[in-house]
Amino acid sequence: MNSFPKKIWIPLILIVVLIIAGAIYFFYPFLKKPVEDKFPKDLGLPEGKEAKIPPFKISPEEEKEALPIPATISLNESDEVVRKYGRELTPHKQIWEWLKIKNLIRTITATIVNISEGKSPRTLLKPLAPTKGFKIEKKGNQLSIHPDSYRRYDLIANVISSLDAKKTVRLYNALRPLFQEAYRELGYSSGDFDEVLIQAIVMTLKMPQINGKILLEEEEEGINYLFVDDNLEDLNDFHKHLVRMGRDNALKVQKKVREIAQELKIPEDKLPQPKIYVAKVK
Repeated sequence: MNSFPKKIWIPLILIVVLIIAGAIYFFYPFLKKPVEDKFPKDLGLPEGKEAKIPPFKISPEEEKEALPIPATISLNESDEVVRKYGRELTPHKQIWEWLKIKNLIRTITATIVNISEGKSPRTLLKPLAPTKGFKIEKKGNQLSIHPDSYRRYDLIANVISSLDAKKTVRLYNALRPLFQEAYRELGYSSGDFDEVLIQAIVMTLKMPQINGKILLEEEEEGINYLFVDDNLEDLNDFHKHLVRMGRDNALKVQKKVREIAQELKIPEDKLPQPKIYVAKVK
């Protein structure tokens, strides 16, 4: 049975890392109302679609704009390079704090691998944990997530929303060999990290917009909580993090992932489209 920990670590630097890892400017008209749909147990795409997403290609124009990063730089020496150019991705100064993490490319790579599998990478990203504790709201016999719990992630969502998609992809293109090397270090002897990044992007966009109050029930008094809605309780760990982040913050993150999609040339029909799910109250 999945638990609802008191202190929730959201891996949303993922999207920063995703973003630092490069991504794709894929414009979707969010002004268009998403389709309301039943919440599927499997939030995946129709069979075979993900496999048809083409590999990333760097155009001659992008090669001309390549960052002046020495080809001889090693993975062990890469932190300062990531920090230098990572600070230019957004005017938001919080990125400076996030980039203080050591072994940035290794951490980013492991995080994206976890996300692509629907797992939580919170143990990798403890420095990014919200400083305020998780709160619940009680009305009568009903327990729900307190709005303050969602607000703990406003800063993360706002920083991600401020990222420059073009600069992000430019940085990833310059560092791709190092991400591939870090991926090999994790024990993956075959396959490309680009494919894992695509899977992580798809995993992020699979999650529907959750409308309505999300009710909880206690598993352990005052410690662990479960979602009353079985469809939410059956989500993988990463999707649960998006739920706990709150609808508005999750939408900001998903919108940024879509906005950077086109830079990696992922076709629109190969990515999950926005849907709405209304949380059950009983």
